[in-house]
Amino acid sequence: MRALMGLIKDRHGTYCAQRKVPERLQEAVARVLNSDKPKQVFLKKSLGTKVLKEANVAATYVLADFNRTLASAEALLKERPVISSLTDAQIKRMSERYYALVLGADEEERQEGTGSEPIFQSVAEQLAAAGVEFRTLFKVGELPEAGLSDREVFKREHPKAPVRLALAVQV
Repeated sequence: MRALMGLIKDRHGTYCAQRKVPERLQEAVARVLNSDKPKQVFLKKSLGTKVLKEANVAATYVLADFNRTLASAEALLKERPVISSLTDAQIKRMSERYYALVLGADEEERQEGTGSEPIFQSVAEQLAAAGVEFRTLFKVGELPEAGLSDREVFKREHPKAPVRLALAVQV
């Protein structure tokens, strides 16, 4: 059986997939991979096997990933049109879009809650199960069917107020 193009063996006999990065893409590939190096000359990955047949199978996926990396680097190099100024209509459209996104996020939070109420209830349940006495301003033992709990509403209305679960006293 023949090895696929781009397969090499390391000093331990393990197969690796390797591809040389074209010079014009080396800096872009380093950015795509978030590399500390300014240039990426080679793409190389161990296939974790010393068996040629297994290496050929694994290499097809790794080489496809290399191709995606090179395509992403190529996309970084494409010139994009630069808009030097915006019209009043574009500014208005952008602000309306942003406003719609903010309203949508707010509506979703009001309907679904913030996700913190189950944690609050779980901690309260654990304190009760451990026999720890505690006091809280908020209802314990029930999750709202939909929307925000009283605690979540309080947090929205008073964002800077420190909200503590409870005052716990060990019995």
